[in-house]
Formats: sequence, structure tokens, C-alpha cells
Amino acid sequence: MSRAIYRLRIFRARNWYECAICQSSIQKGQYYYRDDPHPMARKHRGQTARQICVHCIKSDIYLEEQRSTGQIEIPFDESLSVPVRVDLVDVTQVLLERLRLDPDEIYRITDEQLEELVCERLSAMRFEARRTGRANRKDGGIDIFFWNEGHFPIIGAAQVKHHRARNRSNGPEIIRDFRGVLATHPVQFGVVITNTTFTVDARWFADQQQGLIRLRDGEDLRKWVNDEFVSDELWRTVPAKIELCPGVEIEIPVFR
Repeated sequence: MSRAIYRLRIFRARNWYECAICQSSIQKGQYYYRDDPHPMARKHRGQTARQICVHCIKSDIYLEEQRSTGQIEIPFDESLSVPVRVDLVDVTQVLLERLRLDPDEIYRITDEQLEELVCERLSAMRFEARRTGRANRKDGGIDIFFWNEGHFPIIGAAQVKHHRARNRSNGPEIIRDFRGVLATHPVQFGVVITNTTFTVDARWFADQQQGLIRLRDGEDLRKWVNDEFVSDELWRTVPAKIELCPGVEIEIPVFR
């Protein structure tokens, strides 16, 4: 059976883009596909990622373009006598729908799926997110890097902890180890994300890091799945006011 290999991922546009194939506009908030070049092509030939609109993918224009450039790999043992059609399915969106219908599905998915889900949700929050590698592989203690674009760029790191048992909590040792990892990388803050909970000691240790480490548990993930990214509860790590000097304070408003 023939198999086409692509390097395509779907994202929600945080900025205006132009489709690399048909030059049509990709507006903010619309879904688009990003064609990431092979790491060696990026390193030695300077190739960069391209943004491709959904129309070009669904109409096979992208497929025809890749045929002409020889960039599609189609391994087969016999001569190919029928046209090959590639249907790209956004697996993360399918998973989101499953989780919205059955929140307990979060305990049955794999480590890989949870990391992909977190990446997609960070993208929905207008971050660029990139996994450091496959789950359960050597990654230096960081599963995801994410950053924003703008005049004041921020780089963050995330560690994702997946458990199949809902009553399993994450202890302070995880937060301590992550704190040490963050100290060796140029990141502004880190997030530990789990589909279960954190112990009281873990939350206490994170609170002592002056905002460097934030924790997001299974309840936060359920809100993310339902596109609830801003709430009073998620602002719990932000102080209501900051004392600049004795007698001088500034209040921090909560955005809704």
C-alpha cells in the first residue's frame, strides 16, 4: 500500500499570512497548514516553513506541487497504477471533540497525544509552540518550547505529565527538577501541565519561585479544551497588587 510522507501540521493563524501556493490571504483565526522543511534542508539550504491555506490542501494543489518537485516519498513494491489521494485529518481537532464529549478521555489518551494537545492549545492562545521530541525520549526535561511574536517576545518552556490514574498527584520533586532545568535555558518562565493534580507541597514550592514556574492541572486542561483561556482562577498566580516601595502600591487588574 502506498504511503505519502508529509511534514504538515495544522495551526490557527495568529497573524495574517499569504498562502505559499495560491497567494490567497490567511486571516487571523483561520486554520492553515504549515509545511516544515526537513531539518537538513533548513540547516544547509536555508529553507523555511511555508503557510498553506486549507483550500490548496483539500483541492490537491499541494499534492500536485510536491509531485512536480519530487519532494513526496511514496514507497511501494509494485508499479503504481492508480492515482494517489492524500486526505489530511487534523487529529488534534478530532481529539478535542472527543474530550469535549467525554472529559474522562484525558486519562485514556497517550503521552504523545497529550503533548500534541497542549501544543495546539498553546497555539490557540496565540503562541508558537514546538515539541522537543517524542514523548518518553531524552529531552533535557523540557517537552515543549513556546514563544510569542511582537515587540516584547517571551519564551516559555513546558513539561507535560500524563497519568492514566486520575488519583495520582505530582509531587514537589518534579517542580524542583524543572526549576533546575529552567536555570540552564534562556526562558522567561516555565509551566508544568498535568492531566491530574499537584500535591500541596508541589504548589507551595512553585509559589516560592516568584512567578518563574506555573502549574496547570487537569481542571485547567478541561477549560483549555473548551477554549476557556482567561478566567479568575487562571489568574491565581498573578498578585492583586505590587508594593513598589513602603507605602507605594500598584494594583494589577484582572482581564476577562
